[in-house]
Amino acid sequence: MAQSKAFVDTTILAEVLLKTGPSHDAAQNALRLYDQTLLPVYAIKEWKRGQFATYVLIHNRLKRTGSFSATSFALSRMFMRPRSQSTAFEALALLSLNLSSAPMAVVSDSELADRFRLAFKTLIYSSWESRRSVTSDTVMDLECYVESGPRDQANGEIDIQPRIARENRNAACKTTSQGQ
Repeated sequence: MAQSKAFVDTTILAEVLLKTGPSHDAAQNALRLYDQTLLPVYAIKEWKRGQFATYVLIHNRLKRTGSFSATSFALSRMFMRPRSQSTAFEALALLSLNLSSAPMAVVSDSELADRFRLAFKTLIYSSWESRRSVTSDTVMDLECYVESGPRDQANGEIDIQPRIARENRNAACKTTSQGQ
């Protein structure tokens, strides 16, 4: 029997959008228990700044180094950011399960980096496009939050920073807060 409604947090959003396997399936099944699922925009903001940003970081590192081993080594050096480090290694492990089953015995380090980078890029863009369709409704908009998606840069990296200049965003927030 379905419950009436549930608020969805950042963890569930990440499980559904970025992961595969049992944790993804469990999150999907949990959402099906409710007639209405509500995604607060702050959960999108937290997801973008957390797990999503880590996936972008890995993509950009793979692009910058052109080497799977150099990227893996750089990720292993993120010991001061244990959550980002564990997210990064989990992401590599999950994507490795989904890479093409073509023979990889004679794959060079740079080709492996390219395969992973393209898999990350696909996941980054598809998860961004799907972020608001995970639940039945998106609620609690944040007037001062610029929800801008990923963009390819000329150097092949992905940028996820807001498009509106900080001054414009701050002015909009001041205007909004003064009107309340």
